[in-house]
Amino acid sequence: MKNLAFILIVIVATFVTCTKPQQKSIEMPYTSENFESTIDGKQTRLFTLENKNGMVVTLTNYGAKIVSVYAPDRDGKFADVMLGFKSIADYQQYGASHGAVVGPFANRIANASFVIDSVTYNLPVNNGKACLHSGPGSWYRKVCDFEGEKNSVTFTISSADGEFGFPGNKTAKATYTLTDENELKLIMKLLLIKLAILMLPTTVILIYVVKEMVMFFHMFW
Repeated sequence: MKNLAFILIVIVATFVTCTKPQQKSIEMPYTSENFESTIDGKQTRLFTLENKNGMVVTLTNYGAKIVSVYAPDRDGKFADVMLGFKSIADYQQYGASHGAVVGPFANRIANASFVIDSVTYNLPVNNGKACLHSGPGSWYRKVCDFEGEKNSVTFTISSADGEFGFPGNKTAKATYTLTDENELKLIMKLLLIKLAILMLPTTVILIYVVKEMVMFFHMFW
């Protein structure tokens, strides 16, 4: 297909493993029940990944969000190094973009509009005169489909041509994997059909023809 584009983004976060004995139990300030809700007819839930070192990552399919990352410090004590909330209700009330996969366009678009091939696309206005994170109801407020295996979970969301004002049918997948090397890996795949503009964490892409992109990010704590 001429206007089919496939984009792959890989993000790896490595948490330095300490040599001292590590804390074995983690007391979380929430339970899985706090993340069980129904939004737009779809069920939300909490997912927990844990490795042999005791590192724990929790996520929710509401916006494909990272909720918590419990990683050890130099003394082997675990602490949550992620800014997140304690329930789905809190995300809905206070801030849905925390820890989320934001799309189809992250950050601001001035005057809430853009032009491609002499066609003007108008977007929701939610930040002064700008469109921020694709508007108030975009991907970070959507409930994703999910599938998981062992220490990995994949979230999937689809966006129709014209949704939030953006052109192109889009299907996005975000796969989180926690390794025994204390790595939290995020692989993002985006399938586009039709000319489109998008922005994922670090790049802006204007899609015309078939392209493939692979990006690697390394973050250390």
